[in-house]
Formats: sequence, C-alpha cells, structure tokens
Amino acid sequence: MRPALRPQVMWLVSPHMANHQRINAISNAQAGREFEHKANKHFLQAESLALTSDFNVDIAIGTSKKTHDFDLGSKNPPILIE
Repeated sequence: MRPALRPQVMWLVSPHMANHQRINAISNAQAGREFEHKANKHFLQAESLALTSDFNVDIAIGTSKKTHDFDLGSKNPPILIE
C-alpha cells in the first residue's frame, strides 16, 4: 500500500504583478480617506453642500433590503459618492 500523497503548496509571486499602492500614501485606505476629505471640501466650497461621511442608505432588490454606507452623501439634495 502506498502512503497518501500530500499536496505541495507553493506561493509564487509573479514578476508581472503590479503594486497598486498610491505614491506617498501610507495605505490605500488612507489615500481613500484623503480623497473623501478633498471631495467633501470641494463640494462645501464650490457648491455649498455639506456632505455626510459614511452616509447610510437602504438599498432594496425586490423584497430584500440592505443598508449600505456610502463614502459621502446628502439627503437634500440627494447625492451619493462612493
């Protein structure tokens, strides 16, 4: 009887994989927060719109409903930014 074969696991990093980290950013999450801040500041200055961070909206498909937190949003006027 032969012993059971154990699969070999190898982790390979392709030389063709790109690093999508933004230049001078601590992380992509940090870059996203900085962009949200700049977008919020722009809408406040250019359009006099105060947007809310982590703006909650109930989204429904048929009878199924789920709350989604958009990056920025406003109820009046209705604006969603993701």
